[in-house]
Amino acid sequence: MTVHSLSPTGNCKGLKEGQASYSWCVRNLRTLMVFTGIWPMEPPTLLLNVSYYYNATTFTLVICGMMAGAISVMDNYDLLVDNLSINLIFTEIFIKCILIKIYSKPLSRVLSLMKFDWISLKGRGPIHGDVLQSENIMLLHANIPRIFFIAYTALALVAWTATVVAAVSRKSSKMQIDASNAFPMPSWYPFEMHSTPNYEMLLTFQVIIGCSIAVSSAAVDSLLVTAVFHVCGQLEILRKYFENLHSSETALEETEKKVAAAIKRHSKLIDLCDLIEDCYSQITLSQLLVASLNVCLSGFGLLLAIESGNIKVFLKFLLLLIAMLQQILIYSVTGDYLSSKSTAIRSAIYKMKWYELPPSLSKALMLIAIRAERPLVVTAGKFFPMSLENFTQIIKTAASYLSVMWAVHKK
Repeated sequence: MTVHSLSPTGNCKGLKEGQASYSWCVRNLRTLMVFTGIWPMEPPTLLLNVSYYYNATTFTLVICGMMAGAISVMDNYDLLVDNLSINLIFTEIFIKCILIKIYSKPLSRVLSLMKFDWISLKGRGPIHGDVLQSENIMLLHANIPRIFFIAYTALALVAWTATVVAAVSRKSSKMQIDASNAFPMPSWYPFEMHSTPNYEMLLTFQVIIGCSIAVSSAAVDSLLVTAVFHVCGQLEILRKYFENLHSSETALEETEKKVAAAIKRHSKLIDLCDLIEDCYSQITLSQLLVASLNVCLSGFGLLLAIESGNIKVFLKFLLLLIAMLQQILIYSVTGDYLSSKSTAIRSAIYKMKWYELPPSLSKALMLIAIRAERPLVVTAGKFFPMSLENFTQIIKTAASYLSVMWAVHKK
């Protein structure tokens, strides 16, 4: 796929202000993604590579230990469900980090295009300079992902802290200290894990790696939200541009130039959205599959806890279920918002005074309206659009699988 080149426009002041605004937009996200080694930078720095391979190695050790832990409790249904519910989450996050690294080059291109948009905005470039509210629109669409990233990261760390506290409580209360669930990441390693100082060292290792994994998950999802909301902000600016594109006082020659600029801009935004889709399609698919499976496991754990009357286990699986639904919902809301903003272009063209334009310009606008009728989407694996409508279908499917699992368990 070809992405149209986009050159910064405006004076030196606009260039500096645009770069500063872009840096403000991604600063928090970039800091944590550099820490985990997954910030899409071309070429990657030595620090970025060292950080990535260190985290990849430690993630692999942790996941292998968790898989061994699952094998060691195969005969215990409750412990197996407990292990898999955590194991699947960390495995899926590891897969997301690998895919982000694989797609670092196109993602770097996405970030460059976002930077150029901010430069054009501050330099009052074409279209941005014609829409008075353009800066406020972009600030709004930049603030939402920033707030989301901070809140999501905080929630992920709080959830991980609660998991650690629960594991330490089991250990201190002498509950199943010989089982793999004595650790926040249910694991098994070929040495005595529960004696001092082995337990303390392994617990510290898991706590540190768990924080890194939690931050990585929040960062990967937040990068998608940041990129998509940037496109949505640009689409909103373009929508307002179309609404005010022509009036009775506007010269025909000026209108022709505006229509040409709008067509080019719309094409570039479609290309940018396609580039984001190419990068995140497989990530979204892995997220959808694992989260859906974990919804089933969490629901199954809830039913087991209700059956046994264990309140602590019930609360644990309830929080886990909410977390899994939240992850699917994030992608669904983001995709739904993108679709609504892209199709709003068609309504804007309909509302403008297109009937006062020559047939050639009217036909050009009609082509844009026809293209805008097909919404821009975030898909899982290029075949399943993420939207609020499909979110309900995911829940229904997961509930069906859960009922089958419970029926098999009862037999």
